[in-house]
Amino acid sequence: MSVRVIVGIGNREVRASMFLALDSIEALRIVGSATSAAEVITLCRTLHPDVAIVEEGLSGWALPDLLAAIVAPAWSGILLLLSQDDVTEVVEEYENVHLLHGIEQIASIIESESA
Repeated sequence: MSVRVIVGIGNREVRASMFLALDSIEALRIVGSATSAAEVITLCRTLHPDVAIVEEGLSGWALPDLLAAIVAPAWSGILLLLSQDDVTEVVEEYENVHLLHGIEQIASIIESESA
């Protein structure tokens, strides 16, 4: 059984690089792609992916607002947040949100969460 993933990254080149990296993980299947926070929210609510990989600052949304809109209302998957900043204080209140500083952590987090 594969882990269903959506990717929410605004920059086309970064998103393409993420797809290439994710393609090397056999257990994953990308089921959606978003370039805005609103699209990520819609995909999480309609597709119910197991994992959403989202960049901080997508569409200029403040991180607390983005997390509240994605995680709290209607989705209980794992959110992997790509950030260059230390936003641990904001993220730590959510047990299903993991802060990433690079894509190399994705496979190990997904494996540990799905075990």
